Amino acid sequence: MEPRRTSSRVQKLQADHLPSETAEKTETTTKTTATSAYTNFESSNEQKIAHPKKKDVATSVIPMFDGELNDDPKCTGGDYLFSNLAPLTDGSLAIAKPDHHFGVRPEDVNRQIRDELNHLIVPSTQSDLAICQNFFLELKGPDGTPAVIRRQACYDGALGARAMQALRCYGQKPSYDNNAYVITSAYHSGHLEIYATHVTKSTRRDGRPMYIMTLLDSFSMIGSLRAFRQGLTAYRNARDWTKETRNELIEAANELVEGPRSRHSSSSQNQTPELVSNMDNSTSIGSTRPANSLTEDTQWKFKR
Repeated sequence: MEPRRTSSRVQKLQADHLPSETAEKTETTTKTTATSAYTNFESSNEQKIAHPKKKDVATSVIPMFDGELNDDPKCTGGDYLFSNLAPLTDGSLAIAKPDHHFGVRPEDVNRQIRDELNHLIVPSTQSDLAICQNFFLELKGPDGTPAVIRRQACYDGALGARAMQALRCYGQKPSYDNNAYVITSAYHSGHLEIYATHVTKSTRRDGRPMYIMTLLDSFSMIGSLRAFRQGLTAYRNARDWTKETRNELIEAANELVEGPRSRHSSSSQNQTPELVSNMDNSTSIGSTRPANSLTEDTQWKFKR
């Protein structure tokens, strides 16, 4: 069976290409022009230096990054164990516990699909929590280390990529299109890194897939108002893009079970966020700078 195509309106992020910078200023999906947000952000950094605890960082940073959400609050969550998911490797890894993530309500996915893909897309046995997460944020206080937060982001991204792969290939033979449907962000001491994760066929004898996390961009958000806006805009555009992508995959899977229906979901109500951009240099999803222009250590591989 040929791989199912999702709507052409959603421009998928090619995992084997990195976003390119364009000279023209491009309108982004999220406006971040208020200086009050930056003032509050500076205050939160002062507080976290005085009280270097992760929970203090989460309390101040997550609301700042998210802003005023139009999403159903049941579509987001964090700081609970993904204990219902099948182990990603041999079971030796600790159960994932992402700090912040976005998915959909369980009832947005057909019951048959939820049952069949239960241990791939439903992270918790608590029935009212979000499922099918494909956008994650990991946080560390000043005492945390960048290496640890990157590993956690890689773990989150791999779980999300596996879920999106299961939805994309639902009802057909598994295939690998080398597109990324998952974005993870890592915030540590004023520095934000944004990664895309995709799944690819492994060359190993056991045939298990491999998950690759690629750096899209990074921002030092505490140096100036401009830098703050750049990081915040990139975060929110990435979040909006993953929502659009997630909804497309879920709708396509639902249609296999329920049949076609009118497209009135949130993905058609919002304009597709085509950019993960900063304020002056626009970074286009799915554009054409080769991945090999990155240094080797910007790509993280996660083998099952």
